[in-house]
Amino acid sequence: MDATVQPQYRFCAECGRPTLPDELASFGGHMVCPECKNTYVQKLREGVAPGARAFRFESVRPLRDDMLVVRVAGVTTRNAAEALTGVQIFARRDQLPPPAADEFYYDDLVGLTAVTTDGAPLGRVVGLSNYGAGDILEIAPDGGGETLLLPFSKTVATEIDFAGGRIVVAPPREIDGEAPPPDPQKNLRT
Repeated sequence: MDATVQPQYRFCAECGRPTLPDELASFGGHMVCPECKNTYVQKLREGVAPGARAFRFESVRPLRDDMLVVRVAGVTTRNAAEALTGVQIFARRDQLPPPAADEFYYDDLVGLTAVTTDGAPLGRVVGLSNYGAGDILEIAPDGGGETLLLPFSKTVATEIDFAGGRIVVAPPREIDGEAPPPDPQKNLRT
């Protein structure tokens, strides 16, 4: 007996499109499809997304390189603090200190035109993500198609020109086009 399994779709909180559950990103219980993710994150940052809440910090101290310990106003019990586990917190840009001369905020990259070291257009920066193995620069090609995902390092992002609105990118060889694999027949001994 053949049984067909129908995928169980969930609906994006932003656009309402049916989407497979493993493709959705969760933001405080709001499930958002990949096409709406950047827009929804921007709304969260501006405090206008559904479910967005405002928090006031009473104290902040570093714990490790990328972690902070924060005391949130009005959160006085362990249970109340545990209820905030997984909540993403964003600060408005006007609340952040200006970056130093050789520093920038990742959001400053979004919207920059990406070009190769030869000046050929690649597309526009649409995001910067980190899935645990390092920062990934996301570039949407001008002509459409699949988003380019490049490691964000000084060897790949060779120049960032905020005044000119561009980032110069030297794609790694494995992105640019790998050499063909060796012919196994050539290695056989006769």
